[in-house]
Amino acid sequence: MTSPSDIGAQVRQGYADARPLEARQAIYRWQQPPVDLPGLALARLRDVAGLVVDVGCGNHRYLTRIAAERPDLRVLGLDLSPGMRPHAVADAQRLPVPDASAGAVLAMHTLYHVPDIDQAIGEMARVLRGDGTALAAANDDGHVREFGVLFADAVRAVRPGAAIDPGPAFGHRFRVENGAPMLERHFESVQPVAWQTAIRIPEPGPVIAYLDSTRASREGRLPAQVSWEAMLAAANDLVTRVVLREGDFAVTARSGILICRGPRH
Repeated sequence: MTSPSDIGAQVRQGYADARPLEARQAIYRWQQPPVDLPGLALARLRDVAGLVVDVGCGNHRYLTRIAAERPDLRVLGLDLSPGMRPHAVADAQRLPVPDASAGAVLAMHTLYHVPDIDQAIGEMARVLRGDGTALAAANDDGHVREFGVLFADAVRAVRPGAAIDPGPAFGHRFRVENGAPMLERHFESVQPVAWQTAIRIPEPGPVIAYLDSTRASREGRLPAQVSWEAMLAAANDLVTRVVLREGDFAVTARSGILICRGPRH
C-alpha cells in the first residue's frame, strides 16, 4: 500500500510544473459530448459572494474562468506545488484561511492526491461560511482505464510475461462513488452529479503525452530491466497500430462533481 509520504512525494514530482497536467487536460478536446467543467462549477457558484478558495488550483483553469465571468468574486488559488504559481503555496490539510471566511471552496480533482483526505475535507468545511458551497470534482471507477491497459501492454511488449499492475495511481482513494460518505462527515448535504463520455483521440502523440504525464505514479511499477523510455516507445507502436486500424484511440471518461452545503463547524 502506498504510504502518505509516498503520495506526497509523487504528487510533488508529478506537479513540479504545469506540463504533465496540461498533457492530461489536452485529450479532452476530443471528448463527446464535451463537458465544460469550469462552466459547471460557475453555475453552482451563482449565489455565492465574497471569497472563492481553489484548493489544488493547478494551472488556474478554474480561477481564470471565475475571474473573467464573476469579477465580483475574490479568488484565492492554493497549491502545494510552487511550479503551479498559486497565489500561496499551501497544504490542503492546513489551509491558511480563517474560519468561516469563504463563500465557496473548490477541490477539483484534488482530494485523491492528499495523504489525509478526511483532514483536508475538514479544512474545507472549516473555512466555508454557513451559507457557502463546496465543490469537489473526482473521477469514478474505470475512468480512462485504457491508459492503464496500454501501460501494461507496453511493458509486456518490452518484457514478455512480465507481471504489471495497470491500476490507477491515486484516483481510487477519492471517487464520486466513495467520496460522498467522506464529505458527509463534514457537510449536511452532498449531491453527486456524475457523467460518462467518450474520448476518441485521432493520433498517437496526445496519447503518449498523457501516458508520459503519469510517470511520477507509474514508473515505480515497472519491472526490472524495463525503462520508462522503452515502455513509451512500445506504447507508441501499439497506439499507432490502433489508430491505423480503428481511426482513433478510444478512451472512456467517468467523472463527476460533488456539491456540498451546510458545513459542520
